[in-house]
Amino acid sequence: MSSEMNPYMAAGGSVVAYAPASSANLSVGFDVLGAALAPVDGSLLGDRVQVKAADVAFALSSVGRYAHKLPDDPKKNILYDCWVAYGEALEKRGLTMQPLEMVLEKNLRLSYTFCLGGLAFSAFLAMLASGMLLLVYYQPTPERAFNSILFLESSVWGGTYLRSLHRLTSHALLVLLFLHTLRVILTGAY
Repeated sequence: MSSEMNPYMAAGGSVVAYAPASSANLSVGFDVLGAALAPVDGSLLGDRVQVKAADVAFALSSVGRYAHKLPDDPKKNILYDCWVAYGEALEKRGLTMQPLEMVLEKNLRLSYTFCLGGLAFSAFLAMLASGMLLLVYYQPTPERAFNSILFLESSVWGGTYLRSLHRLTSHALLVLLFLHTLRVILTGAY
């Protein structure tokens, strides 16, 4: 198959793997969504790795808009760790590793704000879990609601903590959703 027909097969027998940007790495479906989306200018929203045969055991070069963010020493890059682990797996099967050259095209800028979606999801899960536990004691009728809260806070072990956790995670969820949405809009990551 020629490289014109398959964008993941480059000329000279090399293979290109594309790692799309994903939404907090929740599941495979979000990676597929990241692969389907592209910025307006048509650039890649993710990183590419080209692997081909080499003359030395391992060679790694970094290119792309954000290559300067990667370590200068190839042995400090995660691709080197993957190469070592792959070689060890081959040795266990009695096979030998062929010399490889890898070219990492770094197109995705990582920053601390990328965790906002994951933090919002974690706050949602904590709020869901605490809400399920609160359902055991809370009675949502006008006559019993106040007394059930008093019982929860005075007689149930950890009841005050549980109610506070539920309240605080609801506030945190709203703040994190706002910040996550703001980051997406300001960086054009939609």
